[in-house]
Amino acid sequence: NGMTFTIQPNKTTAFVSGSGGGKTTMFSLIERFYNVTDGGIFYGSDRIETFNLKQWRSLFGYVTQEAPLMNGTIRENVLYGKPEATDEEVVEALKAAFAYNFVMKLENGLDSEVGEGGIKLSGGQKQRVAIARALITKPQIILADEPTGALDSKTSIEVMQLLKDLHEKEKLTIIVVTHESGVANQTDKIIHIKD
Repeated sequence: NGMTFTIQPNKTTAFVSGSGGGKTTMFSLIERFYNVTDGGIFYGSDRIETFNLKQWRSLFGYVTQEAPLMNGTIRENVLYGKPEATDEEVVEALKAAFAYNFVMKLENGLDSEVGEGGIKLSGGQKQRVAIARALITKPQIILADEPTGALDSKTSIEVMQLLKDLHEKEKLTIIVVTHESGVANQTDKIIHIKD
C-alpha cells in the first residue's frame, strides 16, 4: 500500500524486506501475473497493460533461488530459454554468464548431463547455467528472485559479482529481491519494504 518507486535503466536495484514483506507480490505485479487494483506501473511513460502480454514478458529474463535445471544436458537446459537457438547462441549465453570455461572442462562439454535438478553441478555452476538460460532470450531486464538464497557466502558474492558484471557489459537493468543485506549492498540502489 502506498508504494512508489522508480527503477533506473541499466542499473542494479535491490528490494529488501523480511519474509511476507511483499517482495514476491511486487515481482508478480511487474510480470503481470495479476494487475494492480490501484495506481499503475509504467515502463517509460507507458502503462505496462498497454503492451501485448507476450511482448511484455519477452523483455525479462528470470533467475530464481533454486536455479531449477532439468535432467538433461547443459545445451538442453540453456535451450529451454529459447528452443530455436543455435549452438553459437548457446555458447554466447554461456560466455556472458561466465559459465563457458567450466562447461568446456566437463567431459562432454555442452553435452554433459547435469542430473536430476542439476545434482552433478555445484550450486554456483547451476546458477550460472540458469543465468545463461535467462540471457539467451536477450532480455532487457533481469528479475532475480533470491538468486543467492541457496548458495554459500563465497558463491553468493561470486554470483552477485556476475550479475553486476552482466549489467555493465550487457547494459541490462537488474532487479534483485533479497532478504540478505550483503547481497543488497552490492547493488546500485536499495529499496527497503517495511514488513
